[in-house]
Amino acid sequence: TFALGNLAEANNIAIDNAHDALADVNMTLALARKVKAAQPKLWSYAYTLRQQKTARSLLDPSAQQPVLHVSSKYGNARYCLAPVLPVTQHPDMPNRIIVVDLGSNIDLLLSSSSDELARVLFERTETDETVAPEERLNISVVALNQAPMVAILKTLLPENIIRLNIDSNVVEHNSRKLLRADDVGQKLRAVFGNRDRMVKPFIAEEALYDGFISDHDQMECANFWKEMKVGKSWVSTRFDDQRLRDLHARLKTKIAPRELTKSEEKEYQRFVREQLVRSERNLFEMQKTVTDLLQQELSPEDTIVLQELQNHLQQTSALYGVDSTN
Repeated sequence: TFALGNLAEANNIAIDNAHDALADVNMTLALARKVKAAQPKLWSYAYTLRQQKTARSLLDPSAQQPVLHVSSKYGNARYCLAPVLPVTQHPDMPNRIIVVDLGSNIDLLLSSSSDELARVLFERTETDETVAPEERLNISVVALNQAPMVAILKTLLPENIIRLNIDSNVVEHNSRKLLRADDVGQKLRAVFGNRDRMVKPFIAEEALYDGFISDHDQMECANFWKEMKVGKSWVSTRFDDQRLRDLHARLKTKIAPRELTKSEEKEYQRFVREQLVRSERNLFEMQKTVTDLLQQELSPEDTIVLQELQNHLQQTSALYGVDSTN
């Protein structure tokens, strides 16, 4: 288990107000102190991985050397650790490296097209969980700026290799097969470069953590609010970041609707309508949830709130021409 409360209890750390933000911070600090006291060399090594330069040196695809990677993706049965081969840099994010689990089905990677790989990696079904680890394809994207836990293979002592059930011959064999295949890096760049476009359309409100904004855009933000605070009805901007351009346009509909052009009104109507009928978390799912709740035994206060929400959803449906029966 990785539940903080369980980890704290197992290490004799006092648990006060579990899930309270400050209490969670204190428990995490106490755990960190335990690790540092018990394994100071491990702690010092992990601390060096905060530097992207250090992490990059270990995850350099040009070095063509397998490394150990610790990640929850590999599962508790493997102690969340796997030997991986850094294959290529992410096509859109220079500080991310694509690695292949050398204990997974390498043949699937070598024989599949980029489209087939995308389906295997990003369109998993519930039955996929029953597939044996050695028959599954594990490909990860490691962020260099998130202090990834990686180390050279020699870190493991022979007894640990046995305990972790790592077959050194398989690791070496799979590594050689990958290195002999010239198109693997190109194939993975195609898969991950198209992933976001395949999975869902870009929505600024859902991409706020996709990267920091530039100094220029930060100045544009500051100037925008400076001008608005002196009483201007609306202020135009020149953002470089598409997220900020979208958010700026949508903010205009809220605080300066009279300034909207006809094309801006149509664009906002289109955007809202698309969100109401999206494949998940849409208007119809919410309407069904509210209807189901209203059929349960509720307090008068809860009933009033749900009825108001139901009316709001019906008004929204009518306003944007969305028919739940179509």
